[in-house]
Amino acid sequence: MQITCFPRFLLLAAMMLISCDLPPKSDTTNTSKPDPAPGRWAKTYGGSESETPSRIRHTDDGGYILSGYTSTFWVGAYDLWVVKLQSDGEISWQRSYGDVLDDCAYDIRQTADGGYIVVGSTKYFTHHTFESIWLLKLSSYGEIEWQRTYGGGGTSYSGVAVLQTPEGGYVVAGHTGYFNDSDIIVLKLAADGRVSWQKTYGAGFYYSRAASIEQADDGGFVVCGYTRRAFGSGDEVWVLKLSSNGDLSWNRTYGDAEDDIGMFARQVESGSFLVTGAYGSGGAWIIKLNHDGSIIWQKTYGDHGMDNAIAVLLEDDGYSIGGNRYRPYGCDLWILKLDFEGGVIWQTAYGSSASDEAYGFHEAENDGYVITGRGPSGSFGIPCCGSDIWVVTVPADGQLPGADFVTNLPVTVSDTAVTPGQVSDPLGIIDEGNAAVSDTSVLALHTNAVVRTQYP
Repeated sequence: MQITCFPRFLLLAAMMLISCDLPPKSDTTNTSKPDPAPGRWAKTYGGSESETPSRIRHTDDGGYILSGYTSTFWVGAYDLWVVKLQSDGEISWQRSYGDVLDDCAYDIRQTADGGYIVVGSTKYFTHHTFESIWLLKLSSYGEIEWQRTYGGGGTSYSGVAVLQTPEGGYVVAGHTGYFNDSDIIVLKLAADGRVSWQKTYGAGFYYSRAASIEQADDGGFVVCGYTRRAFGSGDEVWVLKLSSNGDLSWNRTYGDAEDDIGMFARQVESGSFLVTGAYGSGGAWIIKLNHDGSIIWQKTYGDHGMDNAIAVLLEDDGYSIGGNRYRPYGCDLWILKLDFEGGVIWQTAYGSSASDEAYGFHEAENDGYVITGRGPSGSFGIPCCGSDIWVVTVPADGQLPGADFVTNLPVTVSDTAVTPGQVSDPLGIIDEGNAAVSDTSVLALHTNAVVRTQYP
């Protein structure tokens, strides 16, 4: 029997009478979002074109200093870009530095006087295919105190990493040469940028590239990068331990049949070293070394060629690793917390609807982490061309309650069995004299990047 012809007003009245006799229904659905992680945030920074980060570091005032390059706020095609952030991610100041051609920043550190040292590269005005290392000493407000280039001699020089030494000088690592014929270069500088010594380290193969330099406990340095294998059979990780005057203490190569890339190395506990990078057969690659470069353990995390580890922090209970994790059609920013044996304590990925690529990782305020990457400007629903810089701060457990861009998928951990090699003697260590030092006169220009918040 159909009831569709039952008078509607009578049906409604009956329903009302029934409902008055029933106890009120309790709502068991919790639609409220969890409370956000205190003091944590995620923001993008950019303009109408493309912005790319290189490093981010925590500063003494509780904020952050961010380096990279911009094609929105420029004199040339790209300009070096520095942004000072407050602890909440809002911008204290932002400036671009550049000439009429491409200028890029690859590393930045706070200096003992509260200012900053920035290293990158700048193209010659008269030789578009050549570059020089560009070093800028900035005040705490981004004003230029001095700036110098290192290069010349009809070849290219690029600076990728810088640190301040305890006596107040600086050490710069990079590479010099051409695409298929280049060496790693290290320059030791006085506090005003004058060269104390400079050396190149050649593997005698096709090319070598530096990625990082860190100071060791004995006053020397550890350089990480990669070099081409003999006969062009792929790349392998190359780690060089240098004395305080640039002499070679030891060097080791680590690689398999594919392209293996070294991205970062630092001294950790008991005189050992931790090396991070990408394993050519797939996965972020982490190698723990003895004081002489022999292997304690080696593991991959993940199984895709886009998985990599770009930096490591030493903590009381293990290591924190920043990098990139693959997902279909792109990658996410990635943080792993490991114990001292390389076991995963936790790991978390952070990504928008598009592909995001990590460039910098450092400690954050209050025992957390900060990671920065680049993503398309429309990643978070903002219709625009180009790319923005994305900065995410997370607590010590990596979690951001209520954030829709966080994933905690399982990760595959595998042991690898690579045997250490060594660049055979004679290693081409040269007291380099061709990197001519020149004063430059580029101005610092104020910029006006837009800040957009994704969390909380």
